[in-house]
Amino acid sequence: MPNISDNFPEPKWITYELDTDILEPPRIKLKIRFVNMQKIADIIQRKALSKASEILEEIWCSCVEQWDLCQNDVLIPCTDENKRKFYGVLSNILIKERDDFLGTAVITLATDLNFFLKAKNTSH
Repeated sequence: MPNISDNFPEPKWITYELDTDILEPPRIKLKIRFVNMQKIADIIQRKALSKASEILEEIWCSCVEQWDLCQNDVLIPCTDENKRKFYGVLSNILIKERDDFLGTAVITLATDLNFFLKAKNTSH
């Protein structure tokens, strides 16, 4: 009988090169956790009367487990409060050499089981 570990799949670090002047250097490293469609459905159901932007924010916050975001060279804790605080800015930054915003890219990646089954860490 096959056994799956309780931690399957493991969260993974990814670095995004960004097209922005907001971050210096213009990149961010995020630890993304796998978010299955049931989790997304639960968020949508729980926030059924919310705006679509609030639903996307909740999904994005569920996907991001850790980051290397700093302010004045001090690491900003990756708390739910801080994820919500910076979501509006971060989610709308374009990823270099891709026609994609960080917000949608993170959600898309977090729902891609193949990403979590591949290489340990990657850069986009």
